[in-house]
Amino acid sequence: MNAKQLIAVSVLAVAGSAAFAQEVTVFPDTPSVTSREEVKAELARAVAEHNVPAIGDLTTVPAQPQVAARQREDVRAEGRAYVRSHHANDIGA
Repeated sequence: MNAKQLIAVSVLAVAGSAAFAQEVTVFPDTPSVTSREEVKAELARAVAEHNVPAIGDLTTVPAQPQVAARQREDVRAEGRAYVRSHHANDIGA
């Protein structure tokens, strides 16, 4: 490799790395309009209502807990009744 090719490759490598160095996102530093006490009160209210986002996923808020339409014992009793009436263990018989 002669000197001209070595210089050309070096220039292209530096130019290519400089292009990557320019890809920077600048976020403006906007001052907060909420006081520290207001933020603490909002967090305490969210914790009391079980409305705090999961750690690492701050873009979604968990859904409110839903009340079951039937109780657990009702479902278990229904399952037991099905097994007794349909012979669930008789596979292929």
